[in-house]
Amino acid sequence: MNHPPSPASERTLHLGRAAPRRVVVITEAPLGSHRAHAINVFKTAGGLRRLGDDVVVCCRAPEDPAADPAHLLAEYGEPHLRVMLFPGDVPANPEHLSRAVGEWAGAQAAALTPDLVYARHFVGALRAAALGAPVVMETHAHVGDQRAVVREALASTASPAGIRGVVTISDSLRTWYESLGAAPGSVHVVPDGVDLDLFTPPADGIGQSPYAPHPGPHVVYCGHLYDSKGIPTILEAARLKPEWQFHLVGGAPEDLARVRPLAALRRNVVVHGAVPHRDVPPFLWHADALLLPPSAFDCSARWTSPVKLAEYLASTRPVVASAIPGLLAWVASPAVRWFAPDHPHSLATQTAIAMRETPQSAAARHSAARAAAESFSYVNRARRIWGALQSASLLEFRAA
Repeated sequence: MNHPPSPASERTLHLGRAAPRRVVVITEAPLGSHRAHAINVFKTAGGLRRLGDDVVVCCRAPEDPAADPAHLLAEYGEPHLRVMLFPGDVPANPEHLSRAVGEWAGAQAAALTPDLVYARHFVGALRAAALGAPVVMETHAHVGDQRAVVREALASTASPAGIRGVVTISDSLRTWYESLGAAPGSVHVVPDGVDLDLFTPPADGIGQSPYAPHPGPHVVYCGHLYDSKGIPTILEAARLKPEWQFHLVGGAPEDLARVRPLAALRRNVVVHGAVPHRDVPPFLWHADALLLPPSAFDCSARWTSPVKLAEYLASTRPVVASAIPGLLAWVASPAVRWFAPDHPHSLATQTAIAMRETPQSAAARHSAARAAAESFSYVNRARRIWGALQSASLLEFRAA
């Protein structure tokens, strides 16, 4: 599937190259998925394209056969990406599906003789590397994950014919992968990203509020509705602060079915459901405070790098976040205000303080948030992925 070249007005960095580098991105996510890992892959592909690279994404077809791929790419805010869709029947067994997509995508990637394969897929990464393609694989496989395919992919980094580099989101994950056999220096920590063009408030105004029918102040959470994301803490804080309007934006159908009855017990909680990625920014821009309350009881608290953190920061609205290791590793005050994880009273107290900030503290927070968001941009993320490949080449050169 081909798309027209991006307009001249779009910020694309060609870096003085005579011809664009060829990049193939591999994911088993279906085009149009609103899962965080899918958004991260397609937005990272967009960051690579903004560097001036020629990018094609190998992925599964949309779950809705009638969906228009061009429309789904536009919903990601990436209308100029090209995609290749898995052509086979989708096996019912998830493991069979994953392997079939990976084998197909890896072979397709290698056949395109790319300068880089960026793979969010173990089998796809291994297949492309075995066929001679230069592969950087991203994984967030949790500490304790000892699946054979995880071990095989990580161990392959020690072979000249294997995966060249691994990208992940925390030092604790890097340490785990090295314990499973990843070659020293092959694992690189890269935070999740943000599309600054999409999430930065426009200078000419932020338009109509999506909260217009409801009285404020508006306290907003965007993301999945798992308990580990802190939804019970938000619902209890809503009980403590009936004068505030709480908004939950996002959620898979099964989680919406579980959370909506709980939210209905609070008159001041509105569940908006999932919205296309390109439509999320106004929900942030019109918030009086943004909540990022992951639980400390979930193991991911040690390594989480949620996409929403960078998007919140780019919106420049006050952010109130759980003081968990995964978040503390990426951002500091005054960009965010911290509360005690899993404590609704602490969440409510810190949110109230955030909404009473002085002009001076608001200016300091705005400056810190903007600087952090710029460091998390998808263009910078793309540069770090290229850096992982270049680092592998340097290590090979030194070894030789």
